[in-house]
Amino acid sequence: MTFEDDDIQDPRAAANRDLFAGTRQSSAFSAAVKQLMLGKRGMVRGSTFSIRSMTNARGVAVPVWDMQSNEIRVPSRWLGRMKVPIRVSDGELLSPYFNFRAATDGDCGLLWRCPVISVDSLQPVLIRAWEFNCIGCHPNMCERLHLDFDGDEVHFCVVSSPSAVAEIMAGMLKESNTKFSSSVISQAYEQQMRMPVPDDGNSDFMLASTISITTAGEYDFDTPYYALCRCKEEPRMQVAATYSKEHNLDDIVQDSLKRMANVIESHLTVSSSYVVSRYLKLISAESTAADGMFDVQWLEASDQRPAIPRLTVPHGLAVYGLPGLRLATKLTEAMVQESLNRAKHQADDAQSEDLMSLLTGTGQVALYYSNSASDSLIKRTAHSDNVSSVVRRHGRPLFITSREHTQSLFNGPKSRLMSLLMMTSYICQKYSIPAARDEIVDFVSMLDASLETADVKAQYMSSAWSA
Repeated sequence: MTFEDDDIQDPRAAANRDLFAGTRQSSAFSAAVKQLMLGKRGMVRGSTFSIRSMTNARGVAVPVWDMQSNEIRVPSRWLGRMKVPIRVSDGELLSPYFNFRAATDGDCGLLWRCPVISVDSLQPVLIRAWEFNCIGCHPNMCERLHLDFDGDEVHFCVVSSPSAVAEIMAGMLKESNTKFSSSVISQAYEQQMRMPVPDDGNSDFMLASTISITTAGEYDFDTPYYALCRCKEEPRMQVAATYSKEHNLDDIVQDSLKRMANVIESHLTVSSSYVVSRYLKLISAESTAADGMFDVQWLEASDQRPAIPRLTVPHGLAVYGLPGLRLATKLTEAMVQESLNRAKHQADDAQSEDLMSLLTGTGQVALYYSNSASDSLIKRTAHSDNVSSVVRRHGRPLFITSREHTQSLFNGPKSRLMSLLMMTSYICQKYSIPAARDEIVDFVSMLDASLETADVKAQYMSSAWSA
């Protein structure tokens, strides 16, 4: 009996061959069949239940300088396989049925890189075709998408509806590539190299910033050119210090262990903040606004059953979409970005404690008092079970980063509303987040389920804001 080469046989053929040859037991053959049917690439999961988007694709990002910053390069064969839904219109008449066409060079789309943590994580782009099996991006996208070209994966989708295309075109007009404009690059390059940038259309002006680690001590990164190339002075000094003196094995091992611990801390910190942000936005999205009422679904910690707090919108207050969701997106964007900075040891651990305490009820509780001597706040911290002792010594605070203690310290709905409004406004100010009143009010309605009646905001909102 003859068999195909092992390198080109599929798992099913290999299992049958081993079974007939007597080299595979029946239990092992059954496990192979199960994997063939139910495995990740099996017949059931891979062929029956798997979903491939018609308008989306992903690939490895590579830098391309000689194009506009809001363009991307996509393999032409990908565009030919993608199916974009369209609706035929004839003047004012729009067909209720969808047809499909292949994606083409010049389509509009969105570019993003996971995880999507901010409004800048989704970029409007113009899609151009090329023949390379990767996605070409302008380096101006690096800062917006937290992207670097060391194998990072980016996603894009093609849009076709006239309204979506118009929105993307308007978004591209707002974007300006001032960081990598010709004048900025030429000025920085000439100051550093004493010569003009090579004008061949394809040169990467950053190539001259590549140096040997053994000569790191001979350079100075505190110049406009190296700043434009994103070369950091602190890592250069560390490398220079390593090569300027003798290091024993213990120093190298200790430094390696410290870096491994930093990597672990980075994964844990960023993951926890991303999970909190995802669920907060999910809860904020589960709301509706009708007849001047916000209905927000919240899960009570006491009985774990859904409660529906209601909060009215004051007369004359403009409401658009889901204001609480907009503010939750801004807050979680700042929180996740801070976690990324903290993972890189660029921020203190205490920055996001107030927000995490307010949202999750974990960690230290912060009590804020007014400072009579100056126009400022005094912050006092305590564990959750020691809050009462702090209150006995210093009195009731202006606001506190604990929803549970807010309900116990502030009895009436007016005082609770004022405390939560001040707490949320303070956090927005702390993160330099511009927040409209309707956004803060809708966000506060999720924090305290007791603000249910239709008269709460109408009765207390104006006095709370003025206070």
